[in-house]
Amino acid sequence: MRIDVLGRIKHLARTAIFIAAGWIQIMPASAVVGAIPGQFAVSETGAATYSIPISVPPGAAGMEPKLALTYNSQGGNGLLGVGWSLSGLSAITRCPRTIVQDGANGGVEYSSNDKYCLDGQRLVAVTGSYGANGTEYRTELESFAKVVSYGTAGNGPAWFKVWTKSGQIMEYGNTMNSRIEAQGKATVAVWAVNKISDTKGNYLTVTYIKDNANGQYYPSRIDYTGNANTGLATYNRIDFTYAGRAVNTPAVYIGGSKSQTTQRLTTLTTWAGSTQSRTYTLGYAPQGDFLGSIQECDRAGTNNCLNPTGFTWNFPSGSGDFESTTGIRLTGADLNQIWFASSGDVNGDGYDDLLSVVTGGDNQSHLMLRLATGNAATPFNAPVDVGTTPLRDCSIPANCTENQVWQLPAAARVSILGDVDRDGRADLILADGRVALGQANSSFGIPYAANVQIGAARFADAKDVNGDGRADLMFGVAGTDGLTHYYLQYAQADGAYANPAQIATTPLARTIDVTSGLPSAPNQACAATLGDVNGDGRADLITCQGLVYLAMDGGFAAGSSWGNFDTSRYSGLMARFLSAGDLNGDGFSDIFSAPGAWNGLTWGIYDTSKPDGQSLGPATYQWQNIVVTPALGDTSTPSLGPWFGFLAGNFTGRGHTDAVEFSAGIGVIRTYLMRALVTPPAQITGITDGLGSSNTITYSTLNNSAVYTASTGSMYPQRDLPPTASALNVVSSTSADNGVSGSFVFDYQYAGGRADVLGRGFLGFQTVTTTNQQTNLVSRTEYRQDHPYTGLPSLSEKSLNGVVLNRSTPTYGLKTFGSGASLRYFPYAQQSVEESYELSGSLVSRTTTSQTYDDWGNPTQIVVGSNDGYSKTTVNTYDNDITNWILGRLRRATVTSTTPTP
Repeated sequence: MRIDVLGRIKHLARTAIFIAAGWIQIMPASAVVGAIPGQFAVSETGAATYSIPISVPPGAAGMEPKLALTYNSQGGNGLLGVGWSLSGLSAITRCPRTIVQDGANGGVEYSSNDKYCLDGQRLVAVTGSYGANGTEYRTELESFAKVVSYGTAGNGPAWFKVWTKSGQIMEYGNTMNSRIEAQGKATVAVWAVNKISDTKGNYLTVTYIKDNANGQYYPSRIDYTGNANTGLATYNRIDFTYAGRAVNTPAVYIGGSKSQTTQRLTTLTTWAGSTQSRTYTLGYAPQGDFLGSIQECDRAGTNNCLNPTGFTWNFPSGSGDFESTTGIRLTGADLNQIWFASSGDVNGDGYDDLLSVVTGGDNQSHLMLRLATGNAATPFNAPVDVGTTPLRDCSIPANCTENQVWQLPAAARVSILGDVDRDGRADLILADGRVALGQANSSFGIPYAANVQIGAARFADAKDVNGDGRADLMFGVAGTDGLTHYYLQYAQADGAYANPAQIATTPLARTIDVTSGLPSAPNQACAATLGDVNGDGRADLITCQGLVYLAMDGGFAAGSSWGNFDTSRYSGLMARFLSAGDLNGDGFSDIFSAPGAWNGLTWGIYDTSKPDGQSLGPATYQWQNIVVTPALGDTSTPSLGPWFGFLAGNFTGRGHTDAVEFSAGIGVIRTYLMRALVTPPAQITGITDGLGSSNTITYSTLNNSAVYTASTGSMYPQRDLPPTASALNVVSSTSADNGVSGSFVFDYQYAGGRADVLGRGFLGFQTVTTTNQQTNLVSRTEYRQDHPYTGLPSLSEKSLNGVVLNRSTPTYGLKTFGSGASLRYFPYAQQSVEESYELSGSLVSRTTTSQTYDDWGNPTQIVVGSNDGYSKTTVNTYDNDITNWILGRLRRATVTSTTPTP
C-alpha cells in the first residue's frame, strides 16, 4: 500500500541538510545535486517500509544481482542493525515444525525431524524421503519451482539445487563457504545461494564469510557476467565491507547451537571490470546499531557523491522492567487464604486469568477464579468460586461423568490451569485427577477422569513440552529420601494424561529423578517451573538448582547451568512460585525467582537475553532485584514474612509478562500486580532524501481505539488480537512533502487482527483504512485471513464523504496438488470485478475479468467483459518442458473481441 499522493516518492529541491538519529550533518559543497532513489510504503501489517535498490553495472541477459537495502519497522536486529536488511540473496534454512503442518510443534533440533524452508516457504517432499539424497520438493504454496536435495552433511543434505519456473537454476550450499554449519556441529543450518545460472549459460556466484564461532555468515562478494557455455569468466562484481557492531545481538541458542550477530555492513561497492562504479556507505547513529544515513558515490577519489538519505529515530525511554515499583494492591478474602496459584487465559480473550487454591474453614480446598479485565485500575474482576458456578457440557463425552463436586480435600492443594484440548482457552487440571475444559462463557465443563497425578504435588506447572499444543504436566513430589522428585505427564489426544509409571514402555511420560540421571531437587521444598528459554515453542524445565533442561522429543536434554545462582535464595515454602515468562517481549522466557532469606522487599529476575546473558548455558544470566513498594493509598506495608512468592502471567494482554506478587506479613497475605514496562521499540520516524524531501512517520500501539478495532467471533484455531496486544506497533499517520511548502498527511486505521494458534502465526488485519486529511479520500482494503488465501485482498475501494468512487472485488480459485505431507496449494484470481461511480453514486462502468489456469500456474483463458457489452477473450497455449523444467513459455495467443449489437 503506497501512501504518497502519486504512489511514489517525489524528490524536490530542498536545502542540503539532513537529520539522522538526533544529529545534524552539513553536506560538503561538492555534493552532486540529486537523491538516492528510495520508496516508502506502509505494509498490510502496519509496518513502515523503505527500500533503496542497489544500482549495478548490467549483466548479460539480465543476469545480475538484484539487491536492495530494506527497512521494516517490525523487523529484527541483524546485519544492517535494527530493522534493516540486505534483500536479494536467497537461502534455504531449517525451520520448525508446527501443529497445523506436522501434527506437533517442534523447534529446530538439527536432526531428521527438522523441516526446510526456501526463503521462508515450507518445502514439502513429492518424491523420496525428507532430507535424503535425491529427494524432490515443492513449496507448500506452489511456486512451481523444483527443489532437489543432494548428499549428506551431518543430519541433513549437503546442498540443494532449485529450478525456477522461468528456467533459472540456483545452487544452495554447493561451496564450503555457502554451507553454514550450526555452531559446534557438522550439520548444516543454512544453505545460502552460491550460484545462479540461466538457460544460455550466463551465471553469477556469491562468496560468503563464515563465522563458525557465532553461527553466522555474511556475503563478501558477488561475481557476475560469466558464461559457462563460452568459457567466459566473470568480470563485474560487488564487494561488501563490515565492521564490528556497537552492541552484539543477544546470543540465541537453537538446538544447542549459538547464533549471534557481531558484525554490521559498512560499505557496498560495485565494479565494472577493474573500474569502480558506485560505493554505498552506511553511517550509523551514535546511539548504537541504528542506520542513520546512506550515501551513494561514483568512482573513488572523485568526491562525486549524492547527498545522503538520512533517517531520524525514536529511542525507547524509561528504565527497569516494570511500569513502577508501586504494585496495584489486590484485595479479597480469597487472597488472604491462598495456598497455590496459577495463570491462564480461561475465556480466550487474550488476558491471563488468576486461579487460586484457597483453604477454607470447611476442610475443603476451594478454587477461586479472577477473570482479567485489561483495565489498569481494576485488573481483575471479583473472585468466583468455580465450585458454585453452573456446570456445562463437556466436549469429550466419553470421559465425562455426572460428578459435579468441585470442592477438593484440604490436602489437595495444587490445581492449575493449562490448555489441555489446545483450543486457545485454559482448562482446569484438578488435584483429584480430573480435567474440566474451559468454555467460551468463562466457565468450565463437567470434570472428567483424566489420570492427572498431582494430588500429592507440592508444586506443578502445565505447558506444552513436546510441541503438540497441549499442556503437559510437570510436578514435584516430596520423596522419602528427603528429595523432591520431578515428574512429567504428557497430555494425550483423548484429553487424558499418560501415566508417569509408563516410562519403561512408552515415551509419552518420563519420571525425572536422581535415579534416572535427570534432575531432582536438593530438598523437599525446592521448586521447578516450565518456560521456553530458547524460543523453540517448547517449554523447557527450569529447576531451583540453577539448571535448564531443554525440551526434546521423548523428554528433556541434559541440564545446563543458568548462571551464577545462589541456592540460598530457596528455602522453606517460598520456592513454590518459581516462575517463568517473557517479561520484555523478546520471545524468550525470563526466570522469576524469589529470595530464600528475608532481604527486605525484593525478589529477582534472570533476563535470558540481556547483552551479558545467554538463553542457554553455560550462561551468566542478568539478575535484577525488584523492589515492591506500597500502592498509592495502601496503608499496609509489604514485608517478607514467613511466606513469599509470585506468579508470572500475561495479565494485561500486552505480550509482556506481568507478575502477581504475594508477600506475607503478620496474619495477612498482601497481593500486588506488577505491570510489565512496555516501551516502544526503536523505530525510524523520519526519512529525508538528498534533495530535502521528507517523510515523517508516527506509530501507535493497538490499544489506541482511534487506530485499532478488535474483532470478535473468531473460531479455533484462530484467535482475535485484543486491543492490548501492544507488542505490535503500527503506523498511525504519515506526512510527506507536497512540494509547495505543505504536506500530504495520511491517517491509518486497522481492524480485525487475528492469529493462528496452531503454527501459522499472525494472519494480518482484516481491514486497513487510509484517510487523506487534505482531500478526505478514504482507501479501504479488506484481506483474507484463511489459509491458503492469507493476505490476499478481498475488497478494495476508495470513497469520498461516504460515497464509493471505485471498487475492486476479487474472487479466488484454488488448485491443490498431492496429498498428506505432499499437499500444496495454488490460490489464484479467478474473477475480479472493477467498478467506478460518479460522486452522485451512479455507476459509471463495471469490468469483469475471469481467468482460467492450467496445472503449471499459467493463465490459459482470460475473459474481460464490460457493462456496455464489449468483451475480449484471450486463449493462451504454453510449452511446459518438464524435463528441463522450463515452464510457461507462451507458444500461441488467440484474441477474440466482441462488440455489442447495435
